[in-house]
Amino acid sequence: MKVLPLIFATIVFLLYLIYERISLNRHRNAIPLRISMTGTRGKSSVVRMLASVLREDGKKVIAKTTGSQARLVLPDAHEVEVTRRGVTSIIEEKRLLKAAVKIKAEIQQQRKPEHQARRRLSALL
Repeated sequence: MKVLPLIFATIVFLLYLIYERISLNRHRNAIPLRISMTGTRGKSSVVRMLASVLREDGKKVIAKTTGSQARLVLPDAHEVEVTRRGVTSIIEEKRLLKAAVKIKAEIQQQRKPEHQARRRLSALL
């Protein structure tokens, strides 16, 4: 009898994970172009400059910088500080993706520290 609640909780958790995966894929597919900027110096400046160029070309762009303070650059070039409760997490990235979909952004770009890019690259190889 004590196993039944555990099985039920496991099934509910698995259904939640499936829902999250479907939702994330739907949000990703809603944005035609996603750009990640990596390197050691000047990424935030390049992200802002590239967002500006794409905006001038008539694209609806949302960008995120994670320099000394994480900031979200909205399609009207207004910047909003990203509030964090500790270190950055995947939840922050999911919220950014949902925000980009909500405003119907055509392009999402973000700056990533070089060590994160290397980690993701090594995971793919």
